[in-house]
Amino acid sequence: MASNWSRGIVGYSREELTVGWSDPVNAVPVGLLLASLVLYGAPRSKTAAWALFNTVLIHSWMDGIVGAFGRGPLWLVNEYTTLDSRFWPAQESTVMAMSMAELFIMTPLAFAWYRAIQIDCWYQYSLCLILGTLHMMGNFMYMFGEAWDGFKHLPMEWPPQLNTYYEFKYFWFVFIGLNLVWFVIPLTLICQSIAAMNPQRQQTGQERKKAK
Repeated sequence: MASNWSRGIVGYSREELTVGWSDPVNAVPVGLLLASLVLYGAPRSKTAAWALFNTVLIHSWMDGIVGAFGRGPLWLVNEYTTLDSRFWPAQESTVMAMSMAELFIMTPLAFAWYRAIQIDCWYQYSLCLILGTLHMMGNFMYMFGEAWDGFKHLPMEWPPQLNTYYEFKYFWFVFIGLNLVWFVIPLTLICQSIAAMNPQRQQTGQERKKAK
């Protein structure tokens, strides 16, 4: 058991970690980050930081460019391949469609949401509802689809154990743990947005602004 854990933790050589960084697609998250910060400033709240994180890292780069097109740092492409063979080499239609939606639909929406939060625009709560719903629906489709197929695309045998690094990392930490984050946080933000859209609360907020 110890050998499995140590082999998994080491994972990649220094040379392997450097391959793929020269790919021009890696400029996409950098450009989005710079545009967000230059145009609208650093995040002013945890919600804004969440919107920026999803815009720059998750939707555009990791799930979009790396997941759908298999481009970017080679080690990260390999991680997606190891985590779930529906990405690569299978390129399963549902997972590919979800990754494309993240890149071409959810990235612009998340960028618009960040902008709306930063300038305190009225539609920030509507965008939160839309993106939060897409997050939870996409996660449900991704996780339920794999469960329906008997978890055959994950690097483990069913039922999963805790005696290998692969099972801990790819099933318990990534597939279960990280995916749950995109249920809990969106649901929390949806509830907060619904509360903020309450007419009575909005009227109270407007009265406070006038009083200042």
